[in-house]
Amino acid sequence: MFYVIDEDEIQLKPLRLELDLRGIANELIPNADEALRLLPTFQPTDYLAIDVMLAVNPEEGRSSFSRDETEDYKLTGLKLVEKIVAAPSNFPLSHIILMSQAASKRMIDRIAQFAKQHGIIWLSKSAYDDPVPLGDQIESIIRRPSDQGSA
Repeated sequence: MFYVIDEDEIQLKPLRLELDLRGIANELIPNADEALRLLPTFQPTDYLAIDVMLAVNPEEGRSSFSRDETEDYKLTGLKLVEKIVAAPSNFPLSHIILMSQAASKRMIDRIAQFAKQHGIIWLSKSAYDDPVPLGDQIESIIRRPSDQGSA
């Protein structure tokens, strides 16, 4: 399964359809808290595409992510990855893809450094104005010969 962890359901509809057409089963998870709750159910063959500027549980006081630690929720996806790393689930980091539409050099540098430090692939959403090339990139990642499972 290919999980897209992002609150922008309408914006992601073309990508999710493209993945469907390629035979890649996918599901949308709308916020970081829901992804954290579902972490024990993820399989080692699953993939997680995590938006960096990710929403959290909208119910007041119900989020595992604070405004301060996420820099006003601009880095929630990175904090989610840190919580996945710290969890006993042992989810493979090679199956995590960070996605962001960050435009500032400071944010781009921060995401790139984090991705490199954790050995995680990072894709810039703004580099893909069409779901087909993004689908090509995702398919090439999940069909790598070193990963014998498929999403």
